[in-house]
Order: sequence, then C-alpha cells, then structure tokens
Amino acid sequence: MMNRQEVINALRAFPYDCSAYWVVAGGAMVLHGVREETGDIDLGCSEALADRLETDGFLYQRRADGSRWFKYGERIEIFEKWMYDRTETVEGVRVISIDGLIQMKQALGRDKDLHDIALLRAFQGGKGEHMEEQIIQITVRSKGEACTLSDEEIKKWYEERIAALFDSKWGTPEITVDVERKEV
Repeated sequence: MMNRQEVINALRAFPYDCSAYWVVAGGAMVLHGVREETGDIDLGCSEALADRLETDGFLYQRRADGSRWFKYGERIEIFEKWMYDRTETVEGVRVISIDGLIQMKQALGRDKDLHDIALLRAFQGGKGEHMEEQIIQITVRSKGEACTLSDEEIKKWYEERIAALFDSKWGTPEITVDVERKEV
C-alpha cells in the first residue's frame, strides 16, 4: 500500500512529462485526502504520451474503445484518454476532480466503486475532512422463539446504539442496518 507521500514520490520518479498525464482512481482518492492509502497508481494520459510509451517499448493492450492500457513497473497503470470532468492540481500533480472520480466510478459500477462513491460524496459533504467507512456485520443466532421486535424496531435499536459510539464533533454518522431473518 502507498500513502500520499509515497504516491507523490512515485510520480516524481515517473520519467514522463507531468502535463501529459493525470492521476485517477485510488491514487486520486489518496491525493484528495479521501483515503489514506492505495495499492497502485492509475493514470489517464494523452494520446501523445501513449504514443511515446509505445515507442519506448512498453507493451500495451487495446481496450474495447480502442485506447491503450500500459503497465509501468509493479505499481503504475496508464490508460490512454481516461478522463471525466476535469483535473485539478494537488501537490504539483494533475489529479482528476472529485466530481470526475464520481463519474468514473459510476461508469465502472463495481461494488467497490459504489463504496468509493459513497466515500467521495461524504467527503464532499464533510468539506474536505477525511472520511472513513466501517463495515460491521452482526449475526445473531438464537434457539427457541425468535425475537419479537419488528424489523424496524431492530434497525432503530442498532442505529441508536451504534451512533452513540461515535464522537459527536463529527456530526451524526450515516448508519445503514439491514435485517434479514431466516431459519437455519
């Protein structure tokens, strides 16, 4: 995993013109301060940079839209013309905007992207404060008679108790409780 400074250091060591690429995906979330770490750095790049990478001998794959995808070392992937919205400059690095990240993740539509969209929107609503998502799964098994509370009463009970665990200076947390009953 790479933190913010490690992402910046990796990009400073990247030997190509920084005006020809921009950070997207997890690396952008780290640079914007939405996440603490990322496993790799994904870059969008201009057609000219993609041509240069090809000329320099980097192997690539063609994507469905005809654009090229390059792997640079173990931690950097480069996608030709992968852009939504606009870029911003963060620590001297071009980074896709938060709105662009949301659009990108909506287009990808994977489960992890939907979670990232929730984090990005919470980050926007939190005026740039670091947000964290915690997923807590509770399974209750009982013998004999099932709980007599309704699903709504169970949800309310858990929501109130979970909310009480959080520091109120950060506001009221968004809590989702799902109740599923099944015989085992």
